[in-house]
Amino acid sequence: MQTTPTTNNEALERELQEAAHLLAEHAEAEGWTKAELLRQIPALKSDRTFDRIRSGDFASLGDLAALHAAYRGALDGLEAAASDEDPLYDDLSTTKAVRAQMVRLKLSRTKAKLIIVEGFTGSGKTSAGQIVAKSYNAMAAMPQVFTIEASAGWGDRPNAMLTAMLRALGREATGRSQAARLDLLTTVLNERPIIFILDEVHDFGVRCLRVVKTLLNESPVKIIMLCHPRLFRDLERDNWDDLSQLTGNRLLARIELGTLNAEDVALLLKRRLPALDLPAKDLGTTARQLAEMALNHGNLAFVRETIIRTAKAATKAKEAPTAESLTHQAKLELRARAKTLRLAA
Repeated sequence: MQTTPTTNNEALERELQEAAHLLAEHAEAEGWTKAELLRQIPALKSDRTFDRIRSGDFASLGDLAALHAAYRGALDGLEAAASDEDPLYDDLSTTKAVRAQMVRLKLSRTKAKLIIVEGFTGSGKTSAGQIVAKSYNAMAAMPQVFTIEASAGWGDRPNAMLTAMLRALGREATGRSQAARLDLLTTVLNERPIIFILDEVHDFGVRCLRVVKTLLNESPVKIIMLCHPRLFRDLERDNWDDLSQLTGNRLLARIELGTLNAEDVALLLKRRLPALDLPAKDLGTTARQLAEMALNHGNLAFVRETIIRTAKAATKAKEAPTAESLTHQAKLELRARAKTLRLAA
């Protein structure tokens, strides 16, 4: 009769201890002392309770279910605060570059029906693809632009890719063989104008890219491929004979998003941190400094997280953010990312 309560208590204790460790990690990443953590999240109760939970000492702690709910609630609150999505601004330089070529792709009547967009992590290529899909679908009587994210789990199996494409179009893959699914997809693509945005293409293998080439050859479909430049170029170099047609006469444009644009950073600061009231010259200087810190450390994602940190700090201090506080929060973000990399290693 005692088995279920004992098991439940053990599960609560494990989850409670894990929550306490995660909260402590968060405090360290934010540069908070333990006292500051407890001030920020009163639900954690006392310093002594927090230390005992972290060490696994649950004797005489009282209602474990209530403590578990409080600690999990604190974690959920932190996760919600950190879930601020990337802004989808159509006047970012990355989006402008993709949209300009999207117009050419839409109007193309030649065999050149492919755009390759290369950008490092956080460069904005996925956001640009989302904006393009949303804006063009809003103008059409029925959706024309569909986004497919490649999965490493596909293992370069074209059948998995073909199934994903068919499902995006509202069709089920009725045939089991690759040939049957390819025939069905080709038939569907010949029914009406379709543009596929294929994200994370560097996770493709050469077999999937051969199928992409076949789709371009045998249907009017148009395709935008979003990829990491170094990883895609490795794939391209190792399979040059197979991919030369894709990157040759099927290619309409190849967009290299390059390094982080300070003007984009300034735009994000104005839109997402309006309380940072700086003259244009000072804003430009601050944006360039932040862009330099963000380079190779998450790029636009780094900028987003720094802005979130700065806004929170300003709210807590009950004062407007400054260029100095922004730089300070950027340094804290660098420290947090360096710590994450060490843990991952």
